[in-house]
Amino acid sequence: MQSPKTPSHRISFASSFNTDNKDYRPPEMGNLVSRQLEPAATQRFGLMDEFLGLEEPTCSKCAKIVAYIEVIQSKGVVTSTDYPAFELHRNFKELEAESLGCVCCRLLRQALLLNQITIAGVANLRKCQDPILIELRSGKQLALRICIPNIKDSTATLSCATTRPPPCRQLAVNALDKSVCQTARGWLKECLGPKWEQPSLVQSNASHRQCAQRLTSRNPTRLLHILPSPNTEPLEQIEVQLEQGLESRVNYVALSYSWGQNTKTSKIIQSGKTTKRNYQSRQRPFPCAEFPATIRDAIAFTSRIGVEYIWIDSVCIIQKVDGDQGDGSKDLEREMPKMHEVYGNALFTLAVCSNDNAKSRMLALRSAWQYRRETCKLSNQYLTVIDPSLDNIRASSPLSKRGWTLQEERLSPRVLYWTGQGMYWSCIQMQRSEVEAEQKSATVLEQGESTYTGNYKHPQNFLWTCWSVPSGDALHRAWLDVVKSYCRRQLGEESDRYPAISGLAARYQYAQAGDEYLAGLWRKHFAEDLAWCVVAGQAKDEGLSLRSKAPLPSWSWVSLPFGTNILNNLDRPLIPAEDGDGVDKFKLIRILGSQSSEREQSSNPQYQDLNEANQRVLVGSKVERVRVRGLLRPFLRNDSKFRPWSKVALNQSRRQSQTLPRFTFSSAPEQPVHSIDPKSGYVMAYESGKKETVGQLDYRTDADRFASGKLDMMCLALGSAQCDSMMLLARSQQDDGSDSSRIAQDEYRRVGISYGFRKDFFDNTRAVEVTLV
Repeated sequence: MQSPKTPSHRISFASSFNTDNKDYRPPEMGNLVSRQLEPAATQRFGLMDEFLGLEEPTCSKCAKIVAYIEVIQSKGVVTSTDYPAFELHRNFKELEAESLGCVCCRLLRQALLLNQITIAGVANLRKCQDPILIELRSGKQLALRICIPNIKDSTATLSCATTRPPPCRQLAVNALDKSVCQTARGWLKECLGPKWEQPSLVQSNASHRQCAQRLTSRNPTRLLHILPSPNTEPLEQIEVQLEQGLESRVNYVALSYSWGQNTKTSKIIQSGKTTKRNYQSRQRPFPCAEFPATIRDAIAFTSRIGVEYIWIDSVCIIQKVDGDQGDGSKDLEREMPKMHEVYGNALFTLAVCSNDNAKSRMLALRSAWQYRRETCKLSNQYLTVIDPSLDNIRASSPLSKRGWTLQEERLSPRVLYWTGQGMYWSCIQMQRSEVEAEQKSATVLEQGESTYTGNYKHPQNFLWTCWSVPSGDALHRAWLDVVKSYCRRQLGEESDRYPAISGLAARYQYAQAGDEYLAGLWRKHFAEDLAWCVVAGQAKDEGLSLRSKAPLPSWSWVSLPFGTNILNNLDRPLIPAEDGDGVDKFKLIRILGSQSSEREQSSNPQYQDLNEANQRVLVGSKVERVRVRGLLRPFLRNDSKFRPWSKVALNQSRRQSQTLPRFTFSSAPEQPVHSIDPKSGYVMAYESGKKETVGQLDYRTDADRFASGKLDMMCLALGSAQCDSMMLLARSQQDDGSDSSRIAQDEYRRVGISYGFRKDFFDNTRAVEVTLV
């Protein structure tokens, strides 16, 4: 009897695919499934000559996945290290070509494209010549992982299940399709009720009462009016008009986007700005062709969903350009403190996550949806694309790297996130994605309750906490989350450090009128706010305090370089707050050199047309020096000797290295010693027979000075003698190269922080007053 014909998709495993070697990785990420399998390996895997169960059209390359699945199923639950990644396609171009006739390739292609949030990312994917690698991971559920080396956000996951997945909603390829606009309008209706288009009726008819709260009834100083035009008209020909002082409340969209790099040399970005020169002409109708592509497309999308007004920072605030006599900077000074109203009162904020610069199109074709998503079954497993979550979108978006966009997001009751492949929605009471319009809501509130849950990942967490004000501590912890996110972002100008977070500070001040803003910190939680810690010592020459025209306080995180990762009391138990009753407690005595006179406030345009919260934040951003009282003692004993880090620090595993280092003093336990790790900025002091004290220095240059004996550090307890946090200080004249400068002996600058020191560290130490600069 003639044997049955071997299927065209039959493949065999490589002999080098050895499950006994846990550390094996394929050389050059080569194809492990294209060579003949040795007999011993065939017996080990128990492979059949015929691969059954392939129910959908697949290419010969995807048949490798069938074999891969069956091998893992035959061996039971295993770890991913047993089955290293293998090459499936030579590059993305080959995957796209195979997608014409292969259902599995179409799913893999879509999974990779959906993870490309930006339009530029899709272009880079298509140009890349790196191979596409694939691996199976098993555990509670089998999953297929696909990636392309050296390409950002090129890792995607598909779930494997024996049950058929529910049908997936098919999205339009055209980003301005009618269905896209209907989805956005549907989210507005779901949140604000059927009368969302009538601002005066929203409050009484809103589905989400918490989301419908406006901070004030005022419109922004200026709004861009989108004049009526037929939908068939080219986007460049849509006409707009700048309007100022609108009295009746109107619906408007607030735009959040990235300007991009080198904007000062870009003609189209510069021409799109409103300046003193074109301000008068822009109060008459003019075409959108003057704007960069992102702004043109945002205007078109806003118009298509039925909203007539849009607020864009570079258009609605008069910008200063070369040759202007300062009117632009004055308008910026007036408008920047109002951002909590601009974004807080908007119908929604349109967050453009698809572009990293304003010159790129927002309304590009959504190539992930070129093919309809079909059911794909390999062996007995259905493959399902795991769509990117909103958390992943926010973390990977170009907006997450820009300092200004933090308050644009966190001050907005409603945000529509626009990516290159679809839309997402977030408000206080629900989150939606375009592909899963009925997905389970992720809310700041407990279901059916109006109570704060501490969900720091939710975009509206800070705003809801300001509204509900469950307690000063809860609101302050929300502020600590804001600070952590802000510190790791980038800003284009040194002078933006305070203004780019001033809206959030004003919103906090509005909710906590009895508190006082002090250079990014708050008076009621001053000791706690001082206890921030850099993840690793920074290069001093990157520090803003050295480059800024105005000195920045070393004790505040505002003095750190842009893009610094920090920890604060959001990551650890709260330290005791200041208490003025005890003589050994930390106490803020007074603020030095920050209060502007009434005469200055009345004449300075920064203070005009601002409410009290804005004014207090503006005053607080000028704080440079504070007078405090607390326990103060040297970090080192006089008889302490320096030891190299390698002589006292124990080798640690990768997991252990995420915590404080461990030490040994067995060579001379009776000798007080100290040491410094110049790479991380960790500093250590050991006293005979006692637990060592470990600190983290803010800058690597101070680490070098400490190692050479040129930095004498003092420790200031941020609480009572029983607290566990202290600031590391150095006399301020140590940074002054001029012998003629006379600085008070009790003035100190911050150099670092220490947590978890022993309880007797401040025994026999008295509280003194010092000035922090």
